[in-house]
Amino acid sequence: MNDLERDVYKSCIAQLFIFEYNGVLYRYINYPYNMEDPEGNLYEAIFIQRNSPVKRDLTLEAPTLSLQCEPLDIIKELNTIGGEMSLWHYMVTIPEATNAAGLNISDSYNPELYTNEDFYRPDLIFTGIYQNCNFEKDSGLFLVNFKQTELGRLENFLLTVSIQRFCNNALFDEHCGLNKTSYKVTANISDIDGLVLTSPTFAFYPNEYFYLGECIMVKSGITQERLITEHTGDKITLQNPLSDVEIGDIVDAYPGCNKQASTCLNKFGNILQFTGFPYLEEEGT
Repeated sequence: MNDLERDVYKSCIAQLFIFEYNGVLYRYINYPYNMEDPEGNLYEAIFIQRNSPVKRDLTLEAPTLSLQCEPLDIIKELNTIGGEMSLWHYMVTIPEATNAAGLNISDSYNPELYTNEDFYRPDLIFTGIYQNCNFEKDSGLFLVNFKQTELGRLENFLLTVSIQRFCNNALFDEHCGLNKTSYKVTANISDIDGLVLTSPTFAFYPNEYFYLGECIMVKSGITQERLITEHTGDKITLQNPLSDVEIGDIVDAYPGCNKQASTCLNKFGNILQFTGFPYLEEEGT
């Protein structure tokens, strides 16, 4: 690390973000290195910044929130399913890392390096409804937009269910009614190739069974969740790699749902809870 780089990261203020979406927490840090908090939670190093949704008094939030960021695990889920999310934010002071030149982006929080780390309590800064995600060609980043929950409901107070072919529910939510735990599949990883994990256990399920589902690994007290983007035979492909995954590690995989009526009936046997309109004619037919 040269003198200029050391000046940049000396006594640095890093921003930490916690998203809560469909009961899952996603943690990120706007800093060059992954970090682990004192409770063992891993924050993934990624560029992410926000506009300033400050509370105007003790109860009111800003009406909108925009995040400029690199691709996040949560974006694909929001694009696929939509819905409401909550965002916590806090800042942490990082003293000069004298041996930071030996670190890389996959390194976790080093207790010896950050002995004087001062972690603050996360502050809930926004609860809102996902609107859209736009790719900014000039910056190479995504702009993710949210609208404050109550504002979104006021604007759409007459619409409680979308008239669409696919289901309005999210898999395993209170309206879907399925028990997520009963669908958990525990697998032993036999091979790793980038984003692709191999296990004989995956082959017991039809191709694409885990597509749009979750892969969760708990290791050394750290929980990592990744979206599954493909499943063929004994292999699943993740949207983002798991940190420190090794052959022999155990992961839990959950099936995904494309929200089609045929999937609800044949894959989950849950057609009575289906809230879409599968026989809706497409425009022009």
